Order: sequence, then C-alpha cells, then structure tokens
Amino acid sequence: MAHIENRDDVESKYFTAIEDGREVGEASYYLSPGKLTITHVGVDYEHRGTGLAKKLVFAAADYARENGLTVVPICSYARSVFRRYPELSDVLDREEILI
Repeated sequence: MAHIENRDDVESKYFTAIEDGREVGEASYYLSPGKLTITHVGVDYEHRGTGLAKKLVFAAADYARENGLTVVPICSYARSVFRRYPELSDVLDREEILI
C-alpha cells in the first residue's frame, strides 16, 4: 500500500504517493499568501481507480488545514474531489467557484 509524503523544495512542491520505494502518483501545487493551489493530480496507470489520487487531494487539504491555508483546486480532478466531498469545504478558498 502506498504512503503519502510532501515534497516541498525550492524547485517543486508536490505530494507524492510512494509504493515499494517508487513514486506512483503526485499532486503538484504552489503556495501563495494564504493559499495552496493544486495544479495537477495524477497516478500511474496501474493505480488508477484505487482511490490513490483522492488520497493525494485529501493530503493537500490536510496540509492546508494544518497551516491555515485555503485550497484553490485548478486541476479538474482536484476540483471534482472538492465537489464530491463536502468535508473538504472548510479549506476551499471562498473566492473559488466550483464549476
């Protein structure tokens, strides 16, 4: 089973799913004052449909909660997760309209 880690360095910021020592999925983001913007979520083909991508979005939401940030899900997949799971609404940026 994969576990999630946050990779926050100078060149890139992303949550990664690691299984058997290799990255099998990621949720890329960037930070701006008070906001975490999710730009892309993807998992390897063999992990699609396993809920791993959703776990990555939830990890980003948890990070935002812990750090007093709101989330702007510009990635279409992340946006769909925020639409489907009302328990994420506390960190959704209020200026963001989910279309």
